[in-house]
Amino acid sequence: VVGSLLTLPFLKAASGLDVFIAPDEPSRVLLREIERAFVSDEVVFVATESDDPFSQAALSEVRGLGEGFAALEWKGADGQVVPLVEEVVSLATVKDVSGADQTFRSVPLVPDDIPSDPGALAAIRARALRNPLIKDGLLSDDRPGSAALLVRFEHGLTPEQRTFGVEQVRAGLTSSKAMRFHVTGGPVAEVD
Repeated sequence: VVGSLLTLPFLKAASGLDVFIAPDEPSRVLLREIERAFVSDEVVFVATESDDPFSQAALSEVRGLGEGFAALEWKGADGQVVPLVEEVVSLATVKDVSGADQTFRSVPLVPDDIPSDPGALAAIRARALRNPLIKDGLLSDDRPGSAALLVRFEHGLTPEQRTFGVEQVRAGLTSSKAMRFHVTGGPVAEVD
């Protein structure tokens, strides 16, 4: 029993079933091909908390964080540069659908120049709340000041690259004085 307890500090938590399946197992190879073609579960979920996620200050801060995360790169010892992030989705970057005269188009929920006018910000909030994909995917029913920022990593990152990416996301969140953050997701569980 004592010998078993001494090994506890060396145990590593792993998420998912990948640790139980050989890397060359045909079903695992197929799963990786499907993930590459469609979407992966390599997402870091950042819950943001502020007084109002639709304020100019909150939208500006989330947009800046997203731009920084989207630019994350791994520079290997051989000089090779690997982009780490495939996509960042937040209130400041998500697209909304607008329709008129039997046509639909995809438009940013928040314009490039984030408005400061309370009426324009209220219109953004109203559009977000009307769109169930935005309302249910990026906003919290329980906490009106909370919103999600999703950082989807590129497919096929090494564990070292993924760890670096998670560390960089966490580091990027430390500079905020007005917002609070909570981080989770598969890559975070693997690092922790």
